[in-house]
Amino acid sequence: MPATTIATGTIARRDQIGIETKALVGALLAAGVAGHVALGIAALTFFSGVLPTLL
Repeated sequence: MPATTIATGTIARRDQIGIETKALVGALLAAGVAGHVALGIAALTFFSGVLPTLL
């Protein structure tokens, strides 16, 4: 008899948690990239309006 036993349900639950974690990380990464792109576009728009008036 093995010293430790792992139920099949426990392994399946760990797999599910791993999948959910990967999905969450992917969603946060996509949101971060989209946010940086939006900030970049906002900065370009701002500077294209401000710089000509300053120069």
